[in-house]
Amino acid sequence: MNPKELAQEAIQYLQNACGDVAYQITEDFESDPEQATMFHPEFAKWHKKAKKMGVSDFCGAYADYLYNDVETLTDLLGDYTYDLAQCNREIQRLTLIEIRRAEVHTALESAVNDLIMRVAGLSLVH
Repeated sequence: MNPKELAQEAIQYLQNACGDVAYQITEDFESDPEQATMFHPEFAKWHKKAKKMGVSDFCGAYADYLYNDVETLTDLLGDYTYDLAQCNREIQRLTLIEIRRAEVHTALESAVNDLIMRVAGLSLVH
């Protein structure tokens, strides 16, 4: 696969991963809210706010929330592209650049920029 195809695959992975995480957390919360609150305190806070705003599809809304969270995207994309770096760091860098070239939203662009800096060794925080 070339970097452009890998970028498209990575974007799809992010969308699916955010949906999967949201599904699992909302399922946990629905089955045992007290325990889920202990394990996912950030979700509990988000859920409370979302409920006040009248959200009815918590899973879908939380998936959207995660897909717009720079830290979540950086972690997921970093994990996803790590394997590419094991094979070829330049492929990892080019794939990240291709993701940035795609029409991506601000949070994803920020996550990609952070990872490009890390790949280049220019980040102080790892």
